[in-house]
Amino acid sequence: MSKIDDLMKSFRKSAIDLTIEFDNENTPCGASKFGGRPDVPDGFEWPYFKGSCFSEEAENRPLSFIAQINCEDIAELDEEDLLPKKGVLSFFYEVDTQKWGFDPKDKGCARVYYFEDTDSLSPMEFPGELGEEFRYAPAVISPQALDDYPCSQLIDGFSDDEYDEYDEAYDSYLEEHDDFRCKLLGYPDLLQGDVFTECELVSRGIYTGDANYTVTEEITKAAEDWMLLFQMDTVENEKTVMMFGDCGRIYYCIRKQDLKSRSFENAWLILQCF
Repeated sequence: MSKIDDLMKSFRKSAIDLTIEFDNENTPCGASKFGGRPDVPDGFEWPYFKGSCFSEEAENRPLSFIAQINCEDIAELDEEDLLPKKGVLSFFYEVDTQKWGFDPKDKGCARVYYFEDTDSLSPMEFPGELGEEFRYAPAVISPQALDDYPCSQLIDGFSDDEYDEYDEAYDSYLEEHDDFRCKLLGYPDLLQGDVFTECELVSRGIYTGDANYTVTEEITKAAEDWMLLFQMDTVENEKTVMMFGDCGRIYYCIRKQDLKSRSFENAWLILQCF
């Protein structure tokens, strides 16, 4: 076994692969699903974000419902016991303006909710202001265990030759899996730069939409506190289209201590595309 093979093995993380099945769209209340109407408790207020699109003035825009995960469905697959054992995690994102997450002002463009009591949930109607193109066809989510590995952008200390060898091994790993990359936990499948460093910078009020910032050793260290909570890929088929930039992905990231304390309101979204 080569050094790179040994490293791949040492970097392994347990993740939960999420397959979306549009052939079966009937999901009971509180079940894991993509799109459709969210199942929420009484009194839940649909989230809005005050954003602008191109030259339009900023206005309150309703977030789109992306997906919900029933934690009991994935409990046996959560190898490190990171997620709640029961309840529903619900993910929203304002898909009209599609903020990238590099501006501290993007706060609120994405929301993660945790509803512990599934017996109190019921489907919520879409707000009238939410356009039809931002209401997605429902589909069943099927979870399965995934051995996950980082891309080389998340690894330091390689020589050029070692990076090349690792990239080759990582590409072989990706070829064994579906191009559609939707998952919980594990490593982000990056299309651009390191999302964790960006999350740490933005959390400090630093705008990262240009190169006018410095990544200090302290920030690099602090970025290690961030982890992937949920990665959602672009969906494009005859049933529905949910496009992030140009066939991109969104990454809901969270600090490890916030996940442990179930402070899902502190999650931060980064969008990347080709």
